[in-house]
Amino acid sequence: MRSSGGGYRYVRAMGVALADKGQVQVSCDIVQYEKTPIHRLFETIKSEAASQGVAIAGCELIGLARWRPSKM
Repeated sequence: MRSSGGGYRYVRAMGVALADKGQVQVSCDIVQYEKTPIHRLFETIKSEAASQGVAIAGCELIGLARWRPSKM
């Protein structure tokens, strides 16, 4: 997910093995949400997991998320 690995420029990410659960957690810090929207990052993670035959078990948002209503 990080730009150093060919991913998004404004994302800091790491994977953590949860051996006792048989899962891997992907933790991301979106540095500039305007440049990398949360939904785009989630869809990329989901796609990468699917390419490895892995399903998403859940998703959790920790911290603040800015929201701007669309103009009508």
